Amino acid sequence: MGGKRMRIILIVVNYNAWFRGRRVPRSGYERRYVDNTCTIYAVDSSRQPAQISIRIPSGSNVKVIKADRHCGEWTDNAIRERFGNNTEIVYSKTETCIAYYQDPQELAQRRDPLIIIFTLEIVDNSGGIIGYPEWHKALDLAKKNPQSVSLYDHNNGQIKKINTTLRPRIAEIKINNNYTILIVKENEYEKKKGGIDDLLNKILEHNNWKNIQEIYVAVHDLDNYVKDVGRFKNENKINYICDFHHIEDEPDKSFCKLLVDLIDYVGKSQQNNALNKCKEIIEKIKELYHYHSLYKQASILKHRIMNLFLPIDIDLQGLQKSNFQENYIEEVINAWKGKAISKINEAREFIYGNSGSLKEIVEKVGLEKSKAWEKIEGLLPQSDEYYNVVEILKILNDGIKEELKSKEEWIKKENPFHKWFLDIDEALDEIRKELIQGQSKMVSPRSEGESKSKTKKGSGSKKRKKLKRKGKNKSIRK
Repeated sequence: MGGKRMRIILIVVNYNAWFRGRRVPRSGYERRYVDNTCTIYAVDSSRQPAQISIRIPSGSNVKVIKADRHCGEWTDNAIRERFGNNTEIVYSKTETCIAYYQDPQELAQRRDPLIIIFTLEIVDNSGGIIGYPEWHKALDLAKKNPQSVSLYDHNNGQIKKINTTLRPRIAEIKINNNYTILIVKENEYEKKKGGIDDLLNKILEHNNWKNIQEIYVAVHDLDNYVKDVGRFKNENKINYICDFHHIEDEPDKSFCKLLVDLIDYVGKSQQNNALNKCKEIIEKIKELYHYHSLYKQASILKHRIMNLFLPIDIDLQGLQKSNFQENYIEEVINAWKGKAISKINEAREFIYGNSGSLKEIVEKVGLEKSKAWEKIEGLLPQSDEYYNVVEILKILNDGIKEELKSKEEWIKKENPFHKWFLDIDEALDEIRKELIQGQSKMVSPRSEGESKSKTKKGSGSKKRKKLKRKGKNKSIRK
């Protein structure tokens, strides 16, 4: 990249309101800190930006920090008119502005967030790079405007800056010399080959980026490229790490578009728009983090619930096919005596329990009124109602051979347990589908820890279609 522009940070200060007895500088501003990369000024909110802008060297990278209620003449329009449209404007609490005034060195050393995007390079038959869009566009921008993108290679455990666009590993884009975006090629770093774990560590330890406190990471197909996600979370090395995919479903679709828009704005030298996209990308990474982690929880719960009932379903189908042979009946009775009914109780704990249940996920993402959830409540209700599925489990649990034989025609003709098994499997898939399609309002990071909305007692019970123990209609209806 070309020579760095001097960073100028202006803290808009209300001297009279904030510092009793402190005189307003005659010039309207005072220099609070200076080093070889940054100069920080405190400016009086009663002075006009035009009075200060003439003191700022042209071409400087200006950032203005101001409090909502103490802006005075420092409106957004006035700031951009005097310092340029790409000026970064930050609103902070009054207490924060005062803290910056009192400790400007801490402000000078503070680095804006680092965003790291791991993605794939896709090449055509002739070796031309055709995707994924964010990687393709970053390399194109490096070729057309080398001042906008710095390229790095990763060999022998070392990350080094290179001056060629031939097979780089990392493309670095800086916005206003503040935000840093690294687009990293993850090819050849699949989990079976060691994953991206060591490469990510090298990035975090590199001199260019090791002092950045806020770090957000998005990994295309995370499960296939990261060996130990918990390692980065538990060691507090990063703020968020999320999974994303190049699919048409939300929130992945809008996230991928944000990456492309960011690079396009950088290419057009629209730094302020690019800066806004950085902020949107960070919020979307937070959303994806919550989103996919809940989807994975739901997938694990579905797997556990279905595995509770799969052996019973196999045994009942075996009874059908064996024409209820005596020895097979004996085997089934011995296998499930005293155990069968506990499977329903275990499944209810997975669905309605107080810790890590499907109900918690449903409430967190606002799916309480979804058809899929109501279907699950109907097929496997919280209450111990003896519809035909539970009846079959009770017979197996009691281990009375004659009672099982008395249900031979019912099971052979209809096998209501198998129909129920398929229905609950389908309903659990529908819940996961609603999660992955983004049909619900996801919890935002700001609302974490707030009380969850509670499902009304008996929710879905009116629509629940009870299943008769005996009689005319013994089959399960949706």
